[in-house]
Amino acid sequence: MKTLHNANRLRTFLPLWTDRFSNKQWMSSTLMLEFKLFRVLSLRGFAIENELLDTIGNLKHLRYLDLSGTSIENLSDSVCSLYNLQILKLRDCWLLKELPLNLHKLTNLRYLDFRGTEVRKMPMHVGKLKHLQVLSSFYVGKCSGSNIHQIGELNLHGIFSISELQNIVNPSDALAANLKEKVNLMRLELEWNANSDNSVKDREVLEKLQPSKQLKELSVQGYGSTLFPDWFGDYSLSNVVSLKLSNCENCVLLPPFGILPSLKELQIIGLSGIVVIGSEFYGNESSSYPVIPFASLQTLIFDKMIGWKEWDCKTVRGAFSCLQKLSITKCPNLKECLPEHLPCLMELIVTNCNKLLDSVPLAPSIERLHLIRCGRLHFDYQPSALRNLKIGGMEGSLLEWVRQTLSHISLKSLIIKDCPTMNVPLGFCYNFLVVLNITSSCDSLRTFQLDFFPKLQHLTFKKCSNLEMISQEHDNSLISLNILYPFPWEGPLHLG
Repeated sequence: MKTLHNANRLRTFLPLWTDRFSNKQWMSSTLMLEFKLFRVLSLRGFAIENELLDTIGNLKHLRYLDLSGTSIENLSDSVCSLYNLQILKLRDCWLLKELPLNLHKLTNLRYLDFRGTEVRKMPMHVGKLKHLQVLSSFYVGKCSGSNIHQIGELNLHGIFSISELQNIVNPSDALAANLKEKVNLMRLELEWNANSDNSVKDREVLEKLQPSKQLKELSVQGYGSTLFPDWFGDYSLSNVVSLKLSNCENCVLLPPFGILPSLKELQIIGLSGIVVIGSEFYGNESSSYPVIPFASLQTLIFDKMIGWKEWDCKTVRGAFSCLQKLSITKCPNLKECLPEHLPCLMELIVTNCNKLLDSVPLAPSIERLHLIRCGRLHFDYQPSALRNLKIGGMEGSLLEWVRQTLSHISLKSLIIKDCPTMNVPLGFCYNFLVVLNITSSCDSLRTFQLDFFPKLQHLTFKKCSNLEMISQEHDNSLISLNILYPFPWEGPLHLG
């Protein structure tokens, strides 16, 4: 940094390394005294002296300041004298716990990002930042000075997160946030504390936090009411592409998301109060809503649905016509059933669904299949495009299906875990298999012949107590293999 001492008319200092932690350098306050004409200053990832932030306050022409990834604990009030500052980045300053009280003096500020910090309290008068367009987060406080009504007059753009919504005392304050008129917001995250137990107030608050119709992504976390507001079930979300509900544990009924014409990704996580997902999930066919439910949906994820027992998905025809990924994990009480016709399905993940009993019609184009402890699933036929297969904790008819399937497809990755009665059928060539991982499985396997795996690069055996030998008859069989785990081998294994 000493080489910069003579560049006293420097306007921009913008390091462009990608890994800030491996390129950490020290920046001293004395060096900053030389550069009073700075417009752009990035100290991302630098080790900063304590006095440096006071020195930055002298850079009156500064428009852009990036302190992301630094270990600053406090942002000096001197920074609030940078009246020309437009962009302030504090992302991943993990020791930063509060913003300056006089932040509102940065009257030209347009961009403020403090994600990844310990800041949980908003300074007073944030609403006076009339030019602010990007505000990464807002934490609703218990005092009036940090109430949600402060964001009412801000013309916010891009991504915006509102947390600690349980602190709202009067639901009318939520209406004063004026989210419905913020047409430039593309992604909105609404978060309640998981301990919130006021169901009526939570619903009134969410009712008044209705976003504009231009919103593309919506996430709701920790919502405490049993039902969602009416605007979840009409065209208020007609342009939403991605929607996520998480840890809304009191919810007992899902909104009719099937009517949303633009929805491509839907995640429902931790809604343990849901017992049955019925026809209401798809929308009312007697209304003017689209005839085909979930017409654009490509990804559907259910996770940690502890109370979920039944999915009514066979009485509604034509649903999920574009679905490419279906993931159902940690739903231990789900018994039946899965959709019958998924013509575009490319990835199916079913894990920790021990009671699931159903027949799964796999699309010919499916490329990835993960089945871990998922009950007695049955399959109608072998998918021709399957490339990635992972099974675990399975036995019975499903393993028989796997044995028959392996000889008809061009797998690239095969992972088998906790399937002691399973075996990799030998006798034909796995011409495309690159990765093979066997853990606590295939008890009958004593000799593994590499000759059947000409393209194998990664081979892993763990807790395969009966395996005695890895054999090879032709020298060219090991050309592709570059990882054998564990190595050196532990136990009485022989390489032949």
